[in-house]
Amino acid sequence: MKNVAQVQSGWRDAVLSVLIGTLCGVLFSILLLIVFSILMVLHDMPAGAVQPFAFTAIAGGGFGGGLFAGRLFGHKGLALGAAAGFFYLLLLLLSGALLGQASLGGAVLLKLAAAVLSGTVGGIVGVNTRHRRV
Repeated sequence: MKNVAQVQSGWRDAVLSVLIGTLCGVLFSILLLIVFSILMVLHDMPAGAVQPFAFTAIAGGGFGGGLFAGRLFGHKGLALGAAAGFFYLLLLLLSGALLGQASLGGAVLLKLAAAVLSGTVGGIVGVNTRHRRV
């Protein structure tokens, strides 16, 4: 049977993994947005390509966040990946609200589903990747 200190340590590690995963998801989506913006400039893409690229960056950020959260914690990738994807999108929505770009509607639900589902997949992949020995 686990004592109280072991249970608290497990929760602390899980929360820390989700927080780090969320921040890594933000960084991953920023990198994707930079790549997409370079593609749009170099290939003279129409303005209609912005929405699919933004949606892909949101899904990619959720995946990256879940991947890092699952890899850091080592197990429970499904739950930690979903949590990292959820908090990643929550962070995006809060930052948008602070900048005056808040919008609540069907698109937010679609983005939430994409971030949580891709975070879940990322968490599963993160748990199941091998750790290399140095």
